[in-house]
Amino acid sequence: MIGISSAQTRAELEKQREKLNREIAELQNTVKEIAKEKSLTQQQVTALSKQINLREQKINTITSEVAVINKHINANTAAVNKLKAELEKMKRDYEKMVMFAFRNRNAYNKLMFIFASKDFNQGFRRVKYLQQFNDSRKLKAADIENTKKQIEQKIAQLQADRNKQVALMK
Repeated sequence: MIGISSAQTRAELEKQREKLNREIAELQNTVKEIAKEKSLTQQQVTALSKQINLREQKINTITSEVAVINKHINANTAAVNKLKAELEKMKRDYEKMVMFAFRNRNAYNKLMFIFASKDFNQGFRRVKYLQQFNDSRKLKAADIENTKKQIEQKIAQLQADRNKQVALMK
C-alpha cells in the first residue's frame, strides 16, 4: 500500500506540478500582457506629450499670425487715414479750382483774358494756361476718384484681415 500511496502522492504531485506550471504560464502571459499594456500606456503618454507640444506650437504660431495680422491692420488703418486726409485736401483744392472756373466760366471772359495780352506770345501763353488749367481740373477729379477707390480697397483689406483674425481665434 505504501507503493500505491506513493504513486497516488506522486500522481497528485505531478498534477499539482502541472497545475502550478499552468498557473505560472498564465501568470507569465498576464505579466506579458501587463507589460504590453504598460508599454502601450507609456506610448500613449509619449504620444499625448507630443500632441500637447504640437498644440502649444500651433498656439504660438497662431499667436504670431495674429500679431502679424494686427501689424497689417494697423498699417492699413494708417494708410486709410492718410488717404482720407489726402482726399480731403484734394477736394478742397478741387473746390477752389471749380470756384475759380465758375467765376470765369463765361467764354467772353476767357476771350477778354486772351485778347488783353500785350502781344501774340503772351496771348498764346494764356491760351496754353487755360488749357492746362482745364486739364489740371480733369486730372484732379480723376485723382480724387482714384483715391476713393484706394480707400475702398484698403477698407476691404482691413475687413478681410479682421475676418482672418477672427477665424484664427476660433
